[in-house]
Amino acid sequence: MDFTTLTSAWPALAPQRLTPLTHGANNAAYLIDADSGRYVLRIYRNHADAARLDAEYQILFALRDAALPFAVPAPIATIDGQYHTQLSDAEHSGQIAALFPWLPGDHPDRQDTAAAFGAAVALGQLDLALAALSLPRDQLPAPLGDFARRYPALADPVATLATLTSDTAAIDRIADLYHRLSTELPALYATLPCQMAHCDYAPSNILMEGVRVTAVLDFEFCTYDLRALDLVVALSWWPIELFGSGREWPLINALGTGYASRIHLTDGEIAALPTLLQMRSMSSLLHRMTRYTEGLDSADFLRQRIAQTLWRDNWLASNRETLLQLAAEWRGAEKAPNV
Repeated sequence: MDFTTLTSAWPALAPQRLTPLTHGANNAAYLIDADSGRYVLRIYRNHADAARLDAEYQILFALRDAALPFAVPAPIATIDGQYHTQLSDAEHSGQIAALFPWLPGDHPDRQDTAAAFGAAVALGQLDLALAALSLPRDQLPAPLGDFARRYPALADPVATLATLTSDTAAIDRIADLYHRLSTELPALYATLPCQMAHCDYAPSNILMEGVRVTAVLDFEFCTYDLRALDLVVALSWWPIELFGSGREWPLINALGTGYASRIHLTDGEIAALPTLLQMRSMSSLLHRMTRYTEGLDSADFLRQRIAQTLWRDNWLASNRETLLQLAAEWRGAEKAPNV
């Protein structure tokens, strides 16, 4: 770790102990215990776009001032007034680091329905605050459903699939889904509510104490997008270990009811949920395919993701009507007491 650069940027840091927190696909995070307090150091491995980071931090500062009932990780300024610095050690050369205050709480159990409900209520509160923001969009990621702009390095996704698997049936299914979504999504973007959205509301990006959210993390993918996408991402992540078991429904219902207690879902948003779940799954696969072409993910890993994409689509085909019937009942949560 390039401690010389870090302490030059943040002189009060003087780390006494460095503990890895995460080392996921996109970024790495470390807990730093220093004489002056506890901090989280984030190292961006997914991109080195300083302008995009500055736009992300504008969102965080605006949310910090929005009197939300939970914290967001606003960055700490360096000695020269910037909010990130570039590392130069052998392991992290060229990567950008940012420092944040440590925030209390633990990641929730993704199968705990009470925690899911509380997290979904907080997501609704977050989306209300994000809807009030009006920030320049040119440095933010493209919308999740704008595949061409979101993944410009992936010129021909179907051709890339062919380098990963000889299963022509699998290739044809994913190609058909890709082309159908590319045709259908523009109409949804033209008619459904759009606003600033977190776009990655997974349990790993939430801190809670019991059923109360203490902090929402990781706004790297926050951008102007479909409002319902935030709920869709939560529905994709929380029940991931339960899909197909029959035990996913209480968790899905807790997420939908909690979110709808704060956000009025339109008829169009409810009807679009299956398509948006497919969009989110496809976008995730395209993201991983981009990383594969850049040498950041292995072919074996991508083959697993292809199988997972098809498995999710099978689940949706079998459960589409059940999902829509359940979602139609969520709007009653707007009038439910004690939420």
